[in-house]
Amino acid sequence: MKEEKQKPDYVLLTSVVLLLLIGLLILSFAAFNISKENFGDPYWYLRHQLMFGILPGAILGLIAFFLPCQFWKKISLPLFIFSLFLLFLVFFPKIGIGYKGATRWLSLGILSLQPSEIVKLSFIIYLGAWLKKKKR
Repeated sequence: MKEEKQKPDYVLLTSVVLLLLIGLLILSFAAFNISKENFGDPYWYLRHQLMFGILPGAILGLIAFFLPCQFWKKISLPLFIFSLFLLFLVFFPKIGIGYKGATRWLSLGILSLQPSEIVKLSFIIYLGAWLKKKKR
């Protein structure tokens, strides 16, 4: 049975865009003076959030939207196990980064990663696939 093309949920999409815009507006007002003092640019934090937060998130979100649901069902368990493995790596010296007494980040050279965020997403994908299987 062929899956029909999904249409985006426009209410959800509108809600996400509005929340993003409100968050960016609040960030620009709250960080204006701090950004100007630290970097000489009053919109440095806003620009940083756009370039390294919203832009990559939007690109990855579009890619995820266009991938078929069968793909997500197929990789849900391996993705969840891999994310739990990343969570476990936090406890290894030189890989896990400690900050203020808590080790929550992984050092990947020029990039640092918080595996708990990946676990949240992979658990949602896995739970969706598992519940779909149980529905039958």
